[in-house]
Amino acid sequence: MGMREYIDVLVPRGGADLIRTVVEKSRIPVIETGTGNCHVYVSEDADLEQAIPIIINAKCQRPGVCNAAEKLLVDKAIAKSFLPKAIAALRERTVEVRGDKKPNA
Repeated sequence: MGMREYIDVLVPRGGADLIRTVVEKSRIPVIETGTGNCHVYVSEDADLEQAIPIIINAKCQRPGVCNAAEKLLVDKAIAKSFLPKAIAALRERTVEVRGDKKPNA
């Protein structure tokens, strides 16, 4: 964070504490990116048996890091059959699930 002659700019990737430390202590210009807003998208043709473990990993493995999933987007063609399974799996792991209905759904 002090090698100005070699580094033009820093883009810290990580948790909020890491980003704050870099912004506060760096002598190099810093592009502050925030802590992320990551999405998982499950398409109609996805392997649904693999989708739930991917969602659980993305949300539960390390929830404090910048690439932890915060939103789940599901193709409307599979939403009615897939969402109950995904929500149940998340709730089994004490994840608070929030959502809303699409207008005219």
